[in-house]
Amino acid sequence: MNKTLVITVLATDRPGIVNTLSEILVEHNANWIDSRMANLADKFAGLVQVVVPEDQLEGLKKKLQALHLADNQLNILMEEATAQDNTEQRELSLELIGADRPGIIDDITSTLTKLNVNINQLETEQREASMSSEILFYANMTLGLSPAISNDDVQDALEALQDQLMVDINFSE
Repeated sequence: MNKTLVITVLATDRPGIVNTLSEILVEHNANWIDSRMANLADKFAGLVQVVVPEDQLEGLKKKLQALHLADNQLNILMEEATAQDNTEQRELSLELIGADRPGIIDDITSTLTKLNVNINQLETEQREASMSSEILFYANMTLGLSPAISNDDVQDALEALQDQLMVDINFSE
């Protein structure tokens, strides 16, 4: 039987981090399933989902923990994934762009939480407006909606914030 492990890596960015991780995974017959990696302010941040044979799981965890302890600039967290039944959830993609300001993510996520909407994926960045050089907030989100929540419910709730946030909202399924 196989187990799913989610690994988080945070370190000062340098060549070889991903290779070191992949070598350890190969050593334990783990299969690299999904990942998200980025350089944020000269820090490497990565999330990796792997599937590992159950008899290799503890050895993999020990090897990753040893790597973490040996390199004080390499922070590694591991969590076994549990199976979730998301068959009832629908996905909705959402893009937001508007004037950047402190608290904009809090306003958006508070609204989504009140609707019991799950954020499955979130990418944000600051962008410079082409004509004014104003700093804009941009977010690309994938949301998980229960059957009780419609796309219109999400749109209405976020558009109620639109004047306050001055955000353009684009939806797609």
